[in-house]
Amino acid sequence: TARLTQAGCRQLTEGLQTMGIPVVPSAANFVLAKTGAGREWFHALQQAKIIVRPMDGYGLPDYIRITVGTEKQNETALSAVARIQNQFK
Repeated sequence: TARLTQAGCRQLTEGLQTMGIPVVPSAANFVLAKTGAGREWFHALQQAKIIVRPMDGYGLPDYIRITVGTEKQNETALSAVARIQNQFK
């Protein structure tokens, strides 16, 4: 489980960074992505059936938390982020 989580964390981190989205280094089962409008991204991703968490309640309004999933789930999340990213440019 730890190896799969680490691999998933790398997959999400690399995918997000490739799109120009900064990610806080993580040793957990999630990544913090700096989207610049966390609450808005949360709502947009929900519409795409991707559940993330806005981090404004923790004083990080520019961030969303993306939990690591399976390789396929991570790919689906990254694809949705890529589509939604165009809405915020």
